[in-house]
Amino acid sequence: MRILTCPPLFTHQYSHAWVDFRGVQDDHADYFRNSTYATLANRSYARTVRYPDRDLWGITAADGPITQGCTPANPACVCSGTTYLTDQGYPPDTGANNGTVAPTAAGGSIVFTPEQSLSTLRHMFDAYGPRLWGVYGLKDALNLRCEPDWFANDYVGIDVGAMLVMIENYRSRLVWRVFMRNREIRDAMDRVGFGSPPACVRYHEAEDYHVVSGGGIAVEHHPTAWGARTLQIGSQPGNSATYRVVVPCPGPARMYFKVRYADDVPGNHLEVYLDGSLKGSFRTDKFGAVCSGWDHYDWDAEIVDLGLVAPGTHTLTLRVAVDGGGTWGVNLDAFKLYALRRPFYLPLVLRR
Repeated sequence: MRILTCPPLFTHQYSHAWVDFRGVQDDHADYFRNSTYATLANRSYARTVRYPDRDLWGITAADGPITQGCTPANPACVCSGTTYLTDQGYPPDTGANNGTVAPTAAGGSIVFTPEQSLSTLRHMFDAYGPRLWGVYGLKDALNLRCEPDWFANDYVGIDVGAMLVMIENYRSRLVWRVFMRNREIRDAMDRVGFGSPPACVRYHEAEDYHVVSGGGIAVEHHPTAWGARTLQIGSQPGNSATYRVVVPCPGPARMYFKVRYADDVPGNHLEVYLDGSLKGSFRTDKFGAVCSGWDHYDWDAEIVDLGLVAPGTHTLTLRVAVDGGGTWGVNLDAFKLYALRRPFYLPLVLRR
């Protein structure tokens, strides 16, 4: 499971309160699915590390107690006063999590995890009653690792508001429907590259690339938007990597190809083959050369027309045709297939 991470769970929610990201994605992620995964990871951490005996989860920035000794191994915390916990969240673990749970975290994720969110919200209401519930609904947070149990006395408008908006989207999609009527929003999303993946394309990730030829080819560890591994193809002519793509469309579909990579010099010339037939090529543009650790990747401007692709299993090969003179060659990160000029994303790298 891959997640674009930011620990406080609200960061995976607030844009979704207004923008309907269901079924669309850009050059980096399917954000609705990403927020679903982040919520499930947050829930798993809370249920496993903090509250294994209760249906209690939702770690995000919120009001909370000032604590001492609140480690996962410590069954109870020394708590006093109230502060604002800006660094709470998961994933990844910030080291600041002290057992404080905020109802807005689960409530704000109800569109992503309706069953799990409703379950814990019901548990909060039934189990803690007037200590957590008041005139404006659920108070901001609770911490049962404290002795005695700690409950917030106030409501935070942005937290209550996020829950209300997301609950209405879950109930009726009202806010999404009204907001997405705005032409400016639709135009903006189109211009920055949001599109729907073609339903008739699926893929195997790069564990299934089955032919690698030539010298200077290695799987390397580098930070990228997709993960921590890239496939490095040495720049010697003839080096190549072949991937398997499964296209279960009911009929032939016109497809296009684009790649995301980093390299240390411009001018490496890569050819693109579909089932052994040359379909086009592109020259690299020196992404990453000025960045430490090859940590800058970008999409090549050139799009290769693959023509009509019939249903079935196909091979897609990238082959070095001309050495641009660099030291390390090309680090491949991900590629995209376009059907009807709509992008679909296929990671080129090992996912462990």
